[in-house]
Amino acid sequence: MAPAPGKVPALAPGTPLPGFEDVRPGQVYTYSSSAGTIEDEVLSRTDDFLLIRTTSVLAGNEVVSENKEPLKAPGTPLPPGEKIGEDTLDISGRKIVCEVRELKGPPQVRSWVASKYPFVLKRISGAIVMLELKRIQESRPRDDVPSVEFPPKAPK
Repeated sequence: MAPAPGKVPALAPGTPLPGFEDVRPGQVYTYSSSAGTIEDEVLSRTDDFLLIRTTSVLAGNEVVSENKEPLKAPGTPLPPGEKIGEDTLDISGRKIVCEVRELKGPPQVRSWVASKYPFVLKRISGAIVMLELKRIQESRPRDDVPSVEFPPKAPK
């Protein structure tokens, strides 16, 4: 029998979770919110977890933390609420198909959920954008690395 709509089938403990196949160290996911910005940088990856540094700048205050995102079951369940539709978001030139899920309120909360990391791409509460993925970078630009033009210009 198929799982109920919106339910994630249970996976045996230790089973690799789907949706993390394309995540690599160095990637940076940049979000905006009504209170500021959030960046998640993937620092490293093992068979069991991703190590992520989160830098939040909310109301002018910067907070940096590191956490481990498990790559094996038991995993993170879908956000609560009912599926009310589908939408495609364009982020950094990538077309990402999402389920739109709604939690009746008050307040009413809608989440755009993809089948791949970082899963929740957008969340709105009433008219307030609580979180929205704005950019995916393959690596963070480094200030300490000089830029090099390629191919190099010939000397004059």
